[in-house]
Amino acid sequence: STAFRCNCLLKSRGGSVFFAVNRPLPRGQSAVPILVFLGIVTLSVVFFFAFTAPQCGGPRPAVATVPIKSVPPPPVPKLDAPIKPVPKITATEPPVPKRPFYMKSSQFLAAVAEKLATGKVAETLELIAPGVSTERKALYQQLFTSGYKPTSSADPSAWKEIGRISGQERWELPLEAPAKISLSSGDTAPPEPSAPSTAPTLPKLYVDLKLSREEGYLITNLRFSPDLAGSDPALLDPPDPLTISHDFVTEVLGKNFRGARQITDGSKVTHEKLAGLCIVFEEGEYTVVPGNSLNVTAANADRAWALVRVKSPKQNTESEFGVEMSKDANDAWKVDSLDFSKLLQSYVQSTDAGKVYYSPIVKNPNGGESLVVYFEYDKSDLSERGNHQLEIVADLLKSDPARKMRLSGYADALGSEDYNYQLSKRRAESVQKKLAELGVPNEQIVSQGFGAEAPLDPNKKADGTDNPEGRSRNRRTEIYLDF
Repeated sequence: STAFRCNCLLKSRGGSVFFAVNRPLPRGQSAVPILVFLGIVTLSVVFFFAFTAPQCGGPRPAVATVPIKSVPPPPVPKLDAPIKPVPKITATEPPVPKRPFYMKSSQFLAAVAEKLATGKVAETLELIAPGVSTERKALYQQLFTSGYKPTSSADPSAWKEIGRISGQERWELPLEAPAKISLSSGDTAPPEPSAPSTAPTLPKLYVDLKLSREEGYLITNLRFSPDLAGSDPALLDPPDPLTISHDFVTEVLGKNFRGARQITDGSKVTHEKLAGLCIVFEEGEYTVVPGNSLNVTAANADRAWALVRVKSPKQNTESEFGVEMSKDANDAWKVDSLDFSKLLQSYVQSTDAGKVYYSPIVKNPNGGESLVVYFEYDKSDLSERGNHQLEIVADLLKSDPARKMRLSGYADALGSEDYNYQLSKRRAESVQKKLAELGVPNEQIVSQGFGAEAPLDPNKKADGTDNPEGRSRNRRTEIYLDF
């Protein structure tokens, strides 16, 4: 009973219909427009399903398929020669070194000695650095091709380490000479056989070694003892700081005071100090520490310093002392200073000295240094150690009858002044008597007693109590060599 005005829009592929609904029509108007509208909608729906729907959802026409033909593979061409298999790729092998790489110098030197002993001299020439002169290489080759051999074949102990200088090692090899040989460098022949009572001096070869990370050990220099080098200046090496310090230690260890004196500067190294070092070495039975025992720590054109490591199996201790060297007016190296305070301290601490303090050398109140012989409390008899010390002193005096010696006896502060004076006098006379027994004329000796004067240590402590250790140093006789 109510009429509306409608507007409606329908869209399709074939067309569109507009449909609208508005407010209700007033009563009494005709419904014809509505019926016309509905008819149009009906026709649009019929038109959509009749023409458009088959194109959207109907079956699609069949597509003609083309058959795929299989293509055969191309023929493999025939070869006249058979195909060789591809070689397997492997990692590149490291190149074989030209010579063995030794990590220790002793192993390297043992191999060198073995080659020399078996006549493989040419192989050892490859171990010598290019910087070594042709004259030295020629003499080296001539020696070992003409009959010289190492004394102990390939035994590593045949080599003796001299020491180190400037990052290089120096070793010594004693040689066995053939019965008779004539060398081109001065036509030098081996020395005549020595008397049976004298040990023959063996000719020696010295080599300097340097370690390279790339090439291992190389011989950087060849040195020859004078009996091998002859008079050819190209083959003779003047003693360098390592040679001088080594010779000095050898003489001291051999208790050869005169030999040690010859390579020291007498104006700078006192006889007392040198004698004191000899006394410590003899009584402590010191030897050098095997391996790197002597090291020249610093050197320039005019001065050099060496550190010597020693050990005492008797005391079961190790220590060291310093040697300082300089060139004299003749451009020759000499020992001009000794520092063995650390060695002396180590020996005193490890020595079972009993009631007798021991230090073989002290500062002299009048300047310089004095050798010292110590005594037990209230005694003037020499101890066994004092007798050994005086044997060395006697050798010094007998070497030059013009030398004079002053003996100064002392006592500690216990007892009366007169008693201490007489005791100190007897101690000085005891030393003089022993030296006379050892062959030193009394004319060379002047002795005197001083009682409790000039103590080396206080006889009492700061609080006034007794100082036994200090008094033990004051019971002494000082020996001053007056040259």
